[in-house]
Amino acid sequence: MRTLMKMRWTVALTSCLCLIALACGQGDDGDAGDIQAGWNVGGCAGEQSALTAEGHSDACEPEALLPDVIDYCQETLFWRYEAETGALQLVDAPVSLNCCGLRSVRTSFENGVYVITEVDEPGEYRCRCMCDAIYSVCIAGVAGGRIPVRLVLDVTDDSSGPRVVWEGEIDLDEGQGEIDLGSSSSWNCMD
Repeated sequence: MRTLMKMRWTVALTSCLCLIALACGQGDDGDAGDIQAGWNVGGCAGEQSALTAEGHSDACEPEALLPDVIDYCQETLFWRYEAETGALQLVDAPVSLNCCGLRSVRTSFENGVYVITEVDEPGEYRCRCMCDAIYSVCIAGVAGGRIPVRLVLDVTDDSSGPRVVWEGEIDLDEGQGEIDLGSSSSWNCMD
């Protein structure tokens, strides 16, 4: 009986939240189910990316947005917005991870926030080396102005669980920019 009551509350709450989202203008452009996103992973970790995973897109190559020289001692979120098409590309580089992992990106819209989750999961095993991955995600149909974004790293076999790398607003009217995410743990910075 309790389970049935919980299910009814869950359905009722979900229905209310959907109606609120529609009333706030997020129904056509922002529900989690409506986000159209492609992703790609570059760097040496790109060789191990989950290339067959849903959403992978060769058109979302990170190199299109990266500077000629990457500072491997500093993790940076690069972004570019094309107002005419509503296309937003975000590139996080470098992300120091185990060399043997399957990489992918999940994108959702949760409580008014674009959530970008960079995923690293073990393949058949983990290696005794680290690589610098470059995560790239391309989101279609984003309206201009200031948007809230949360960047999350989920190393699925890490017992501490997913961690928020950065959360804040991006002013898309600026067209493009860079966000300092702090020091990198890249092997390229080891003395």
